[in-house]
Amino acid sequence: MLAVLVLGVLALPIVRGQVARAPSPSGNPRPFERIESEPSSPAELARMHLLSGNRELRRAGKLTRRLPRMNESKRPAAQARLQQAYDQATREFYTAIQLSPNLSEAYRGLGAVMLSQEYFKDALKIYADGLRIAPQDDDLFRGWTASLLALDMIDDTIHGYSTLAETNPRRARILMEQMRASLQTRLESPDGFDPSRTESLARWLAEQGG
Repeated sequence: MLAVLVLGVLALPIVRGQVARAPSPSGNPRPFERIESEPSSPAELARMHLLSGNRELRRAGKLTRRLPRMNESKRPAAQARLQQAYDQATREFYTAIQLSPNLSEAYRGLGAVMLSQEYFKDALKIYADGLRIAPQDDDLFRGWTASLLALDMIDDTIHGYSTLAETNPRRARILMEQMRASLQTRLESPDGFDPSRTESLARWLAEQGG
């Protein structure tokens, strides 16, 4: 399956709101006045939801970084705000996908929400759906492989690396970086991981010189 998910980064353009000039009472246009137009198509509306989802995801990221430093009494309220941000981001990304099913950035954002909440099976499916639309998107590929590794699918990942090493060396390097990062995480926080699979990953990486 990994062999299909190859090529380079696909950059999608950002659609901006149109700028218009409102007429003055005399009928002459007023210079420098901006009027944000309403979205005129499902694609534009989808991008609005995408941007809203990204804002909520950034808000969740800030809260996540602040939580460990917070006073114990403030944490419950912050955790509630964090969950609200994730829930709102999920709704925004889902809506964007419904309006524009080929908007790969929405899959990227939705996958990040699932991955951040440790819904690894959901994240794996979302990233895979995104890669079917945009196989060149390296961020989707990174999310997909991170989900594989979080699910302890070490044998599949190693097999995938062997395939990519022959068909797409650049993607193979990305996957190798992901595998090394996963091993570091497992060694620092082993809870929730199968020790035998961690040992298998460590042994394989050592054989690769990593």
